[in-house]
Amino acid sequence: MTERLELGRKVGPGPLSEKLRSEFTYSVIGVAASKGPPADKRGTERLRTRLRGGQLTDKRQAVIVDCLIQDRSRTGARLRLALDRPLPKLFLLADHVTQIQFWVQLAWQKGRDAGVKFVKV
Repeated sequence: MTERLELGRKVGPGPLSEKLRSEFTYSVIGVAASKGPPADKRGTERLRTRLRGGQLTDKRQAVIVDCLIQDRSRTGARLRLALDRPLPKLFLLADHVTQIQFWVQLAWQKGRDAGVKFVKV
């Protein structure tokens, strides 16, 4: 059981009284031991991209949605979509900085965030 300090005295866990809550803005109780970083399923190192602009298109070059490329590795990228819309399994990712298009496969999607793998077509 962890203990906290309230005005210099130890008390058990639980919420602060209304009187004491107004006197505290923030207090550090302790630092929990970390079990290490979460498992990363990526096989290669992730590299930050300074939020590059990008665009997702289908095989006929019809625009699906604009995006930001949040980071990338040699094998894939993490994207932030401009709009929350479902993505197809296979599409083109255009990097506005390098002016290169990549065929990508959707690995995961949670709302406006998506992970893609680079594929050869």
